[in-house]
Amino acid sequence: MARPSSIDRLPAPIRDKVGALRQAGATIDEILDHLNKLDVEVSRSAMGRHVQKIDKIGEQLRASRAMAEALVRGLDEQDADSKLARLNIEMMHTIIQRIAMGDDGNMPELDPKEAQLLSRAITNLETAATISDERMRKLRAEFARQAADLAESVAAKHGLSDKGKADLKAEFLGMAKK
Repeated sequence: MARPSSIDRLPAPIRDKVGALRQAGATIDEILDHLNKLDVEVSRSAMGRHVQKIDKIGEQLRASRAMAEALVRGLDEQDADSKLARLNIEMMHTIIQRIAMGDDGNMPELDPKEAQLLSRAITNLETAATISDERMRKLRAEFARQAADLAESVAAKHGLSDKGKADLKAEFLGMAKK
């Protein structure tokens, strides 16, 4: 593993200030001037590399947000929590794919521990998808039950026969199974 950069070795409050300055649009020289006032010595090249890293992470976050928004718009779940759960599953699937294929599109060499962690991540992802699907089935069944109860009470008010009410309720409850 590579040695932490001179910026990464700075105290957290200083690193946070560097990030805040960069996010506010400060240039490398402006950040260095600010650090010099705090008696913190950092080379311009180290700051340049750090700023590039921050900018790259920022771009990845913006791309992830855009992808997330597009995915959420494409999901048909009614419940916001379901959309979020499904979105998290989709994003995790994308991350696992990128890890499994490597930056150059070729399968990287994994040591046994990395392979185990990747396998566990895939298993957890599948479990999350199953839980999300089960949650949606339960929500649909509960909605159908409530609709059937409401339809039955409205039918009773309008004098529908017991058989008619039972048929109506069965139709509503049958919708949940589809």
